[in-house]
Amino acid sequence: MLTFLRGHGTKWLVKIVLWALVLAFVGTMGLVWGYGKEKGERPVARVGNHAITQIEYRRQYENMLRRLQDMAGGSLTHEMVKQMNLEKTALDSLIMEKLQLKAAKDAGMQVSEDEIRQDIEKTPAFQRDGHFDRDAYFGTLRGNNLSPRDYERMLKQDIMIRKMAEVITDSVQTTNQEVLDVYNRENEEIKLRYFEVLPAAFTAEALKGADKGLEAYFTSNASRFMRPEQRTVQLIYADLPKDVKEDDAAKKKLYAILNGGAGKDFNAQAKDNGFRFEEWTRTAAQMASTDADATRLAGQIFRAKEGEAAGPVQMANAAVIFKVVKITPPSAPKLDEVRKEVEAAYVKDESMRRAGEAASKAAERLNNGDAFAAVAGSAKVVESKPFKRADTVEGLPGGPRTVAVAFGLKEKAAGSALTDNGFVVMVVEQRTLPPLAGLADQRAKLSEALLSRKREEAVIAWQSSLREEANKNGLIKIEEKTLL
Repeated sequence: MLTFLRGHGTKWLVKIVLWALVLAFVGTMGLVWGYGKEKGERPVARVGNHAITQIEYRRQYENMLRRLQDMAGGSLTHEMVKQMNLEKTALDSLIMEKLQLKAAKDAGMQVSEDEIRQDIEKTPAFQRDGHFDRDAYFGTLRGNNLSPRDYERMLKQDIMIRKMAEVITDSVQTTNQEVLDVYNRENEEIKLRYFEVLPAAFTAEALKGADKGLEAYFTSNASRFMRPEQRTVQLIYADLPKDVKEDDAAKKKLYAILNGGAGKDFNAQAKDNGFRFEEWTRTAAQMASTDADATRLAGQIFRAKEGEAAGPVQMANAAVIFKVVKITPPSAPKLDEVRKEVEAAYVKDESMRRAGEAASKAAERLNNGDAFAAVAGSAKVVESKPFKRADTVEGLPGGPRTVAVAFGLKEKAAGSALTDNGFVVMVVEQRTLPPLAGLADQRAKLSEALLSRKREEAVIAWQSSLREEANKNGLIKIEEKTLL
């Protein structure tokens, strides 16, 4: 999933993924979040009279990170987490919970003891062989550091929010025209004629203007050439044996090293305890990995302060503690220091820009009636077979992006689309709506899917209105600038 995001990620796509994560918590927050009142904890935010504590926030962040790792199938990196701004999303989800709970209480939502009991009995984590099991219930709560009283209190709040969401979605309906529109959208077919415009054809022109345009390009793109932050870190690895007692003993030694203070020599302490020691200097990009354990370690290292020792971080076969010895902040190089890198980037971007202009002009000429062969020139012209929106079109440059642009064009209209290697210029040769006879077989399924999407949109719209109103009335106060 995140491989697609990395290759085709846009701001709206990232937002959809993160909203899906937030919505996924509805109905499971008591068991998954697992937080109590956290008495005495400094709040990171307040929503009216409700405080969000540091521990509550950290647990939320870690749970969302684990969910992302599960969704990514081991391909999640620190840079992806940073791009998705997970710290803000975790806090926003907690703020939204408080706002929804307030709305439910203001609406007079009530939850009976019987409703709580039924919900608990239906929770799969509390069942054995398909039936509620008291031992499973109490064991699961103990594993999440929850008392039955705390869990049932949070479950009551969760049910209140679900009831409020049901009120919002109960009025949502679908019309016959909406179902027909979805049927046509999913089953209509188009046929394309297209050719590619590649930036390599404009490289020579771009090189000619490099000397004149380089300084301005470097100034306007300075952030791209910044030397990233580096961290010098010392790490102690305790290889964990299969024997549980030896495992516990190794972890106790790690905690003892941490409690002894960050000022003590890590290398010497590693040798004294028979542990492995490493020291290196890396950027976040250099620590990027497809391994979930490495991603978690990188996240903690790049959240720690200079001189701070932290851990243990649980890995697959080891537990790790670390000390951030030095943080070298980002720095801006001079043009002469990175001239070759800047020139290469300039030529690449300028070639792509010129290719984009050429593709747009080609599409404009086609829409003005110029012959396709004359506009394509020496470029290879391809005619596709008819295809639907969801089809994978073999050989079509740009894949889903080109398909999306193509279906936005009218029959006989031309357009251009960005691809992985340049641009594609296309004309919709034929557009065919599906036969109405096929609607009967798909109506129920389409109607159900449309209704589900409209309900989700209604909940998101409601949540957005709650946030907007809260901001307007000053109900939300962020207490901590640095959350993690």
